[in-house]
Amino acid sequence: MFKKILVAYDGSGPSKKALDVALGLVKEEPGTELYLVHIVKYEPVPANVYGELAVAISQTNFQEAARKHGEEILQEAIDIASKEGLHGHSALIEGDPASSIIEYANEKKVDLIVMGNRGLSPFREFFLGSVSHRVTQMAETSVLIVK
Repeated sequence: MFKKILVAYDGSGPSKKALDVALGLVKEEPGTELYLVHIVKYEPVPANVYGELAVAISQTNFQEAARKHGEEILQEAIDIASKEGLHGHSALIEGDPASSIIEYANEKKVDLIVMGNRGLSPFREFFLGSVSHRVTQMAETSVLIVK
C-alpha cells in the first residue's frame, strides 16, 4: 500500500511508538522504503541577557551541542531499525520541525508520514502536539499519528 514511509523521530516515547508502527508497516510490504528524520531547531539566545560576544560564543556552542545530540537521537532510530533487519534513508535537518518534515516528505515523495502525537516539548496542555498538528494540517500526503 505505502511505498515510502517517513518517520519523524525525536527520541520521545510517542516517537518510539511511531517508529515501531512504521517498522511494522515496512515489514508487511516488501520493497517499502524507510526514511528516518530528526529535526534540530535552534532557539536563539537573547543578546540583552548575556551581551553580544557571549551570545555569539554560546550560540555557536549550543548549535554544535544540539547538532551532536540530534545525531545521537537519529542514530538511535537507525539502530532500532537495524535490529529489526531494516535499513533506510536518514536525515538530520536543521529548521522548524513541522515545515522541515513536510518539505523533506515532499522532496522524497513519501506516501506516509508517521509520527508521535507529541514530542519532547515541555508543554502538555494540547491534546495533539503543535508539530504533529501542523504536519497533519499542512502535509500533502497521509499522516499517521501514533499515541
